[in-house]
Amino acid sequence: MPIDAPSHMPEPDRPPRRARPAPTAESLDHEIVVLKFGSSILASEAKIADAVHEVYREVRNGRRVVVVCSAMGDTTDRLAQRAGEISDKPHPAAYAALLAVGESHSSAQVTLAIEAAGIPATLLDPAQIDLRTTGDPVNAEPESMAAGPVKHELNMGNVVVLPGFAGRDKRGFTTLLGRGGSDLTALFVAHSVGAARCRLVKDVDGWYDADPKQPGARKFSALTYDDALASPAQVAQPKCVKYAADHGLILEIGALGSETPSVIGAKETVKVPQGGPRRPVRVALLGLGTVGGGVLRHMLAEPTMYDVRSILVRDPSKYADKLEHPEILMTSVDEVFAADPELVIEVIGGTGLAGDLITRALDAGCNVVTANKALMARDGVALRSLADERGVMLLDSAAVGGGVPMLEAVERIAREHEIAAISGVLNGTTNFILGRMARGTTYAEALEEAQRLGYAEADPTADVGGFDAAQKLCLLSRIAFDPEMPESAVEVSGIESLAEGAPALERGFARRLVARASRRDDGTIGARVALETVREGSDLARARDESAVLIVQLADGRRETVIGRGAGRWPTAESVFADVAQAARRIDARG
Repeated sequence: MPIDAPSHMPEPDRPPRRARPAPTAESLDHEIVVLKFGSSILASEAKIADAVHEVYREVRNGRRVVVVCSAMGDTTDRLAQRAGEISDKPHPAAYAALLAVGESHSSAQVTLAIEAAGIPATLLDPAQIDLRTTGDPVNAEPESMAAGPVKHELNMGNVVVLPGFAGRDKRGFTTLLGRGGSDLTALFVAHSVGAARCRLVKDVDGWYDADPKQPGARKFSALTYDDALASPAQVAQPKCVKYAADHGLILEIGALGSETPSVIGAKETVKVPQGGPRRPVRVALLGLGTVGGGVLRHMLAEPTMYDVRSILVRDPSKYADKLEHPEILMTSVDEVFAADPELVIEVIGGTGLAGDLITRALDAGCNVVTANKALMARDGVALRSLADERGVMLLDSAAVGGGVPMLEAVERIAREHEIAAISGVLNGTTNFILGRMARGTTYAEALEEAQRLGYAEADPTADVGGFDAAQKLCLLSRIAFDPEMPESAVEVSGIESLAEGAPALERGFARRLVARASRRDDGTIGARVALETVREGSDLARARDESAVLIVQLADGRRETVIGRGAGRWPTAESVFADVAQAARRIDARG
C-alpha cells in the first residue's frame, strides 16, 4: 500500500524555478495570517504533515500565510546541552548560532513539505528579512525588519516560512530572542507586515485557567493583556504578550484545526466551560490506490479524530501486511456500509461503481468526500441535489487543481463579486509533457516520464485529449456562471497533435493547454479547452512542469490568480484530506 512518505529529492535535469512576475495592480487584496508552530506541534518529522494541513486550511480560504517555526521537539535543549559540554562559558554569538540551527533545520523541512503538498512556498532567513535586535544577545528584543521581501513573496502567492527565535545585532552576529522567542518573532513579523491575525498553534486548544487535563479546568475564550500576564499558566512567552499589549495587537492561541482559539487582547476576560472529549468520526474509505493510500496515512496519524472502520479494496492480501488492523479491508460493499460510517471517502475513480457508491452513501445519510472530477462533471448536479435532500455534505475540492484550491477560490470570489471570465492551465500532466518537450524531449518520452512519475495514467487519453481539463472547467463554470451547466457545453481539443512533432516556437513564447470560460453578451456561457501559444512571463506561462494556474477575471477588471502543483499523489491527497478535515469539524460541531 503506497502510504510511505514521498521522496523530496529534486530531479537532476529540472532547471531552477524561475522568479514569478509581480501581480498586476488589479489583483484582489488578501488577508495575511501568521501561524507559529512550536516544538509541541513540530514534535518530530512525522508531525510536519500536521503543520502542512493547517497551512493548507488557511490557503484554501484565500489567505496569504506566513509560517514561523520553532525547533523540533527537544532540539534546542539538546543543542544547549552540547554547547555546555564543549565550553562552560560559551561565547554568546557562537552559542546563539548553534541554537539557531534548530529553527533553520525545522523551517527548511516544513518548506519542503508545503511544496510537496502542491503549495508554492519560500523559505526566508533572518538575514534576508534583516531582522535586527537589541540587548542581551541570548535574550534580545526585536527592533526592526524589512517587510518588503515577505510581502513580495506573499504577493506572488507563496507561503513564506521563517525560522523563529533568532535575529541579528547591529554587527550582524546571530542573537536569540530568549526562551520561547519564536512567539515573539511571530507577533513582531505579524505587526511588521500588517497581518490580520497571528495565531500561536499549540498542542492545547487555547489558554486555560489550569491544566486542561484536570477536571474542572476552564478555557478562556478571551483574555485582557493584564490577565494573560498575571495568569500562572504561561501559554505564550510573557515578552510576546507584553509586546502585543504595548502595540495593541491581537494574539490567538489555538490547536491544530481549531475554530475557537483563545483571543489575547480583548476588553474583558471570558471563560467558557471545557468541552467533553472529541469523538472520532466513523470513516469508510472507498479505494486504496495512490491517493487513497496518502489520505489513509493522514487519517491513521490522527486516531483521536478518525475511526477508519472499513476500506473497500479488490484484493485485501495486497495491503494486509501494511495495516495494524487488516480486518477493516473489505471486498463487500454491504460490509463497508454495515460498519456504520458517518463519512465516506471515494477515491476509486471512474463513473460507474463510484457513482453507485456515492449515491448509496448520500441516500443513507452519509457525508461524502470525493476527488472524482469525471463523475462530478457528469452527475454532480443530481448528486448535490440528493445531498441537499438528505441534509449531508458532498465535498469535492480535490476534483480540480490537485493542491491548488481552485474551486474554493472561485466559490469565495463568486460570493462577493461578479465573475466575467475564468482561464487557466488546469491539467498538470499535459503541462508537464509540454514543459519536457520545450526542452527537447519527444512527446513519447515525455509521456512515458509522466507515467513513471505518477502524473499520467496508463491510459492517458483523459489528460492528453483535454477531457480532464474540460471536466474541471465545467465544475468551475458551474460555480462561476451556471450551476446546471452540462459537461457537453465545453468544446475540447488536446495535445495529441504534437505526437507527430511540434513546430518550433518563436523565442519568448510557450505552449499551454488552456481552458477558458466566459459569459457572452447574450448571457450564454462559452467554454473551451485548446492548445495555445502564450507569451513567456504571462500568468498562463507561470504554470511550469506539473503546475497548474487559474485566473479569475472580475466584471470590474480586477483579477485573482492561484497557482500550485496540479498533478501528483501528495497534492491531491492533501486536497482530499482538507475536505475530510472540514467534514469532520462540521460533524463534530453538530454533536
